[in-house]
Amino acid sequence: MTKRAFIVGINDYQNWQAVPQLSFPNLQYCCADAEAFARQLVTNQGFAPEDVLLCENTEATLNSILGGLQNMLSQSQPGDVACFYFAGHGGYVPESGWGHPSARYYQSIVPYDGAGMIFDEQLLSICQTGLNSGVNLTLILDTGYAGQVDQNTQGVRGFGWTTDMRNAFVNQARTIIPLVGITDVSFLENNISNPQASGMGVTMTVNSDKNWVDGAQAVLLSACDFNQMANENANQSHGLLTTALLDVLNQSGTGGIRHDQLLRTLQEKVGVASNHKQTPQLRGRLSLQGQNFLNN
Repeated sequence: MTKRAFIVGINDYQNWQAVPQLSFPNLQYCCADAEAFARQLVTNQGFAPEDVLLCENTEATLNSILGGLQNMLSQSQPGDVACFYFAGHGGYVPESGWGHPSARYYQSIVPYDGAGMIFDEQLLSICQTGLNSGVNLTLILDTGYAGQVDQNTQGVRGFGWTTDMRNAFVNQARTIIPLVGITDVSFLENNISNPQASGMGVTMTVNSDKNWVDGAQAVLLSACDFNQMANENANQSHGLLTTALLDVLNQSGTGGIRHDQLLRTLQEKVGVASNHKQTPQLRGRLSLQGQNFLNN
């Protein structure tokens, strides 16, 4: 078994500053997160240094991220582990495009260069051409998603919307497609309900029974739920999810930890650190639910 990882951290979002209607403040600790996670994989999780690729800031363009994912999967054989880690901004992309009401939104991550966002359809395309059956693909996203208006809060990961964009989401959204490479999204229909504007953000009810699905290609560990933002901790110089994850992996060692135990522990740690405003989530490939994290 070979373990491979492609790790991305982006603090610099200056190329997105001129994008109309969206707000992308720079971040502080995403590169520190990426570097610390890369070290953790090599020192404590059985990854060889040559199989861990780190990509930061100016290197982390749309094409570089998609190409890095494709390259990692093309090398992976049945029984291998492939891990994609991303620390930076995330959000939602409406299926019908900005400015058009949509019942379906896609969870997205934001590259450095302003060339576009990455969402599930692109991941699925890469998986369909490059992912061998029997490869354990895990995505870890230390990003936030809730549709806050004019997000410029220091240390909060997740791009900001206009009031009109938030209202369109509240009035129309019924489904959020997570970044899991799902072949048939029909199972996920109506996985959220009762979206409402709340303060500067959005609240909603999430149907957790739809977190795990047969048709997904990957397991996804997210820093927070669909209605939350991900936070950075200046005292730790890391994101809250990454801080907790490094601690858990240090304790579990190369033997690994089951997904259910990992989630419980992360939710406890991040819950305390965020005053219960941020709740990590696991979603994705049903057949991997009972296995150990980053092991096959």
